[in-house]
Amino acid sequence: MLQINVNTYLNKVLSFLIIIIASYLFWIFVDVGNFISPKIYSSSDMSQYYLYYTEINDNLNLSEFISVHDNDRAYFAFTYFLSKLGVSFEFFLFCLIFLFYFITYRLFCEIALSNRVIYLICIILFSSFWMQSLLLVTLRQGFAYLIIVYFLFNKEKIGLFKKIILILFAANIHGSVIMFIPYILIENKALKNIKFIEILFIFFLLGYFLDIPMSYASNINNLFTYLDIESRSLMFFEQKDTTYKLGFSFYKFLAFIIPLIAFKLANYKKTHFHIIMKRIYFYYLYTIMLGMFLSGLIFHDRIFIYGWAITPIFLVYAISSYSRIISLMNVVVKQFNIN
Repeated sequence: MLQINVNTYLNKVLSFLIIIIASYLFWIFVDVGNFISPKIYSSSDMSQYYLYYTEINDNLNLSEFISVHDNDRAYFAFTYFLSKLGVSFEFFLFCLIFLFYFITYRLFCEIALSNRVIYLICIILFSSFWMQSLLLVTLRQGFAYLIIVYFLFNKEKIGLFKKIILILFAANIHGSVIMFIPYILIENKALKNIKFIEILFIFFLLGYFLDIPMSYASNINNLFTYLDIESRSLMFFEQKDTTYKLGFSFYKFLAFIIPLIAFKLANYKKTHFHIIMKRIYFYYLYTIMLGMFLSGLIFHDRIFIYGWAITPIFLVYAISSYSRIISLMNVVVKQFNIN
């Protein structure tokens, strides 16, 4: 006879409903409907995505539509078919918002081994900040991020070849995903030498503090040009040509160091780590190190955000760890008082 754990089933249903409600509330409070409107924000990226989506009509076949958008063709091919199926841009975006919350919470449950509703609410609150940047500013990158994170950290082990195919596909949604090719090639070695990666992280951090990446930024762009790589948002500009903060930024530093410290403190003196936890931890160090390395280039926060997007997991994991310690201390104190 098929047996169902009622409590687990009800918790999953409740979590699903909470994420649906949270997605709706995010849509209302951020006023996404107006945010994507070309009439109100005609020059924003989101309004352009909306126009691209709605410009698809019966007189434009797939090859013609793709030829107009010669970058990140997988995104435009995917949205072409969605549009042809009658799926509105608003529903597509709402689904991505839901998936952002859902995937982040699923990963948290994997490393914390807890699915309490209070932690889901914390995940939603922390995730909303980064989701606004990833999905409402850089939609294609947010879409690609969800694909990468979902499949890379799936319970079922994926072989190297499949991972490469996955990354190449996601890179056709947003080109920045190609940066994960080195990641998957060194992941197994890195997981066995995580202390070395942490030491390497400290060296990158020191270089970031000293603004060393500013000294070779133009060389990187020359290399991109020589290799005929279109780096787009990472194109280097002199500081006088832009208001964008190049090099070291105290606020960006806080954004990636606080969750890292919280996570490390929560794991203080632990000798055994869940494999998913180790993989997510290395993923975070890798993306932040790469962001620091490229901090002399404009919009290098497009690299940082791959790491920032999972910081809610670290923060809520720390909260869950501290709450368990406090609960244990309360039990000990009560036992002491009884005796």
